[in-house]
Amino acid sequence: MSTHITKLISDKEWNSETARHLLNRAGFGVPFDHIKQLQDYGPRKAVNFMVNCDKFADDFPEPDWLPEQKTGKQIREEFKSLEEDEKRKRRQQMRKQNRQAIQKLKTWWIKRSMQTKRPLQEKMAQFWHGHFATSAQKVNNAMQNYEINQIFREHALGNFKTLVIKVSQAPAMLQYLDNRRNVKKHPNENFARELMELFTIGIGHYSEKDIQEAARAFTGWSIREGKFFDRKKQHDKGEKEFLGRRGKFNGYDIIGILCNQPIMTEFICKKLWEFFVYENPDEKLVKQLAKVFRSNNLELKPVLKMVFNSKEFYSKRSMHQQIKSPVQFMISMLDQLQVETKESQDRLILLAMQQMGQDLFYPPNVKGWPGNRAWINSNTLLTRYNIPAFLLYGENTIKQNRRKKQKKKKVKIKNAPFNAEPFFEKYEGLTAEQTIDDLSDRFIGRSLDQKQKQVLLEAIHSNAHQKLILPGAKESSERLIGVVHLILSTAEYQLC
Repeated sequence: MSTHITKLISDKEWNSETARHLLNRAGFGVPFDHIKQLQDYGPRKAVNFMVNCDKFADDFPEPDWLPEQKTGKQIREEFKSLEEDEKRKRRQQMRKQNRQAIQKLKTWWIKRSMQTKRPLQEKMAQFWHGHFATSAQKVNNAMQNYEINQIFREHALGNFKTLVIKVSQAPAMLQYLDNRRNVKKHPNENFARELMELFTIGIGHYSEKDIQEAARAFTGWSIREGKFFDRKKQHDKGEKEFLGRRGKFNGYDIIGILCNQPIMTEFICKKLWEFFVYENPDEKLVKQLAKVFRSNNLELKPVLKMVFNSKEFYSKRSMHQQIKSPVQFMISMLDQLQVETKESQDRLILLAMQQMGQDLFYPPNVKGWPGNRAWINSNTLLTRYNIPAFLLYGENTIKQNRRKKQKKKKVKIKNAPFNAEPFFEKYEGLTAEQTIDDLSDRFIGRSLDQKQKQVLLEAIHSNAHQKLILPGAKESSERLIGVVHLILSTAEYQLC
């Protein structure tokens, strides 16, 4: 039976669970207190609140610590009087500065995503980071990584064609897929191939000849002094044949032709649906979304509004079925625990995310992260269990992998980031069962079954109706911390 995207969720079906689902999928589930606000809005106003987020101030501070972007002329002048050994040391120092700055960029992005007033914008920036994947492994330039990150953010909810052009001209992309070396005498096909295969229309909708002709059209798109530069003398001005059309095409023409392909709108809408809702959507559903995409001149907001307003978005197939990405897992947990990590602790947070399989600015390959079920295996699941122990107890079982022939070294943490006393204060006088129900609702969004509840009751050495003695009761707090740890280790907590 086909699914109709035009069936909308009604006011009667709207509740705290559906509001939470919207906050989880159209953001990172933070801040937690927005659930009540979205519930009070009702479905239409809540969706508009999330999608029209650009009306809110974007006041998170931009990084002012990125290494200076020096021009080639400046570097040559600086190196002119240096001996070869000094030049080598200076290059190593520059590479190290960029690596360190990229590490800081990771923390900056996580904290930005936690504190932003535009959660969907940051969630879409994460989506585009995986869709138009570039890696700092090859592009070891902090400024260029930041600039393409800003492109994802600024155009996250805008026009798709404009986004493709901006990404195609970003120095990080030009370097990552080698188009900076694409010249008329020696066309480089890397970017042209991925533009079609991964970014716009997908495998099976173009030929090898189309790749070759597109590569010719992009000749000359390069970098000068750290910025996009069109080297017109290196552009192949000859006639090309691309997807059945003939002309003296350049890069803009190729992007325009690709964006006019009906299959392009279906390709992008399917990826958006799978990212926000569930995998393998009905073909008719995708075509309905694609029709909206085309009729709105490739503007993304109308598509997203249709997704988030649809009854299918809130179906059993969707809700509580998506495995949290490491980014979502970490951001939502830090917010739910009301934890603010110190700079000395951020290093371990980044290490945990890397071990969970999502190292920001370092996607595994040009395809980005596969997501969902791929997030979970024996190694990543172990880290998902260990990182709550660090946040709650200060225990660090997350180990730093060192170079070969060196032992694994633990990162030393002095104090637990979690502050138990103010967190548990509101449970004073409540029964154990009421406390467990509230904690389950906070962290999972639904009640646990009776068997799970019993395990948690035993963890605090209490029967269901016994009232807790808090705050300031060290033993009770320690037991409740154990309950929280158990909840964060459940299969249900890995889902949203």
